[in-house]
Amino acid sequence: PANAPSTRSCHRMLPVGGSTRLTTPPTPHCPINATGELGADPGLIDLAIASRNSFANRINDAGQVAGNYEALDAFKIMPFIWKSGILTDLGPLLGPEAFLSSVNDMNEAGQVVGSCFTTSFQNQAFIYTPATGDLLNIGVLLGAPNSDARAVNDQGQVVGTITNANFETQGYLYDSVAGTIT
Repeated sequence: PANAPSTRSCHRMLPVGGSTRLTTPPTPHCPINATGELGADPGLIDLAIASRNSFANRINDAGQVAGNYEALDAFKIMPFIWKSGILTDLGPLLGPEAFLSSVNDMNEAGQVVGSCFTTSFQNQAFIYTPATGDLLNIGVLLGAPNSDARAVNDQGQVVGTITNANFETQGYLYDSVAGTIT
């Protein structure tokens, strides 16, 4: 309804060093219980990601949530998929050089696309397919030093951009089912 209260300002930081710090004070529309946890608002679900910061970027009709979190032990922003209380950390699949990732889109099959910046100062596009557990570095297939995956449709087709060594940028279409690039 038009007059319904908004809970958009209801935030909390997740556990850090054994304590929970709130980013906003409790309000009638953002109930916080005595332990500092979010109240029983059925419309608000805490993903409970142990992180300094976490960001939910996409949700599909199956209730899968894709986003990023900041690792507690190092300055790394890593991608995740969350469903019904189960977190799938995609960070280890990106490899040890990855330290700054971005989830840009997710389709109904739960395929996630985005990019990660590496310690070799390259931005590489990726697609994760939960049905197989495979994470594919699309950037390597494209042969360009920098790439980004912006969107994925329900057929597994990915669009994004590549940037060559001369800083020239062009779009691409990658079909994850056929394995073709146009």
